[in-house]
Parts: sequence; structure tokens; C-alpha cells
Amino acid sequence: MASARLMRFVPLLIVLAALFMMSAQAAPAPAPAPAGDPVRGKTLYESRCFGCHSIDADRIGPRHRSVVGRKAGSIADFEYSSALKKAKFAWTPKQ
Repeated sequence: MASARLMRFVPLLIVLAALFMMSAQAAPAPAPAPAGDPVRGKTLYESRCFGCHSIDADRIGPRHRSVVGRKAGSIADFEYSSALKKAKFAWTPKQ
């Protein structure tokens, strides 16, 4: 008797399992790249950042390649201030 009652739910469980598997396979669309002006960005970088930083080489400041998402103070061969060595955040596009 109990198994007959449980059998009523089998089709529902199959549909739910199929929906779950389909949703797990569907990847969200990537976010579009933010609009910007690359010429202005290059000019700003060269005028405000390049005195201390480089894209690929450490200078007075550490290299900037892949800085977004990187934990602050985490380049192994760069000598950071004690504050940045103790920092508990990762760099974001707004920083």
C-alpha cells in the first residue's frame, strides 16, 4: 500500500531530476565587457601610473598585469609595505 502511494511521485521526481540536470549544464552568458575608451585609458595610465608601475615589470610599484582579482601584497618577489603585506582584500576594477 505504501509503495503504491510512493509510485505516484515517480513521474514528478523524474521531471524534477531532468530539470535539475538541464539547469546544471546551462552556463550563464558572460557579462559584456564594460564600455570604455582605450586611447583615454592608455593616456591616463601613462600620466598617472607609469611613473611607478609597469604592466609586466616591477618598478617602484609592483607590476599591474592581472592585478584585478589578485590579493593585495601578494607578488612574492616584491617588497611591499607592512600595511599591504597584512591586507585582506583583492584588487577590483574600482580600486
